[in-house]
Amino acid sequence: MLRSVWYSSTGHVRCPPLPDVEHASLFYVSGAVGDEVADTGVACRDVTDGNSCHYACRTPGYRLTGAPALTCNYSGTWLGTVPTCQSE
Repeated sequence: MLRSVWYSSTGHVRCPPLPDVEHASLFYVSGAVGDEVADTGVACRDVTDGNSCHYACRTPGYRLTGAPALTCNYSGTWLGTVPTCQSE
């Protein structure tokens, strides 16, 4: 489990950075969105409670294995499991 309680300047809990996934990009989505969404182009850093980071495979011939999103919860942990990109 990825866990660390950090507080932002607004008093929200921040989750620790997520790991890079080979052949994937990682981007920020406002809110607890678990479904696959279009890349927002916003870097996934300093994410506070109640918001999400999404992975998407960017290398042709690779597909995402696992759920695309992890959500930062109110205790400073990520809900979900980091996916992988597998060759098709």
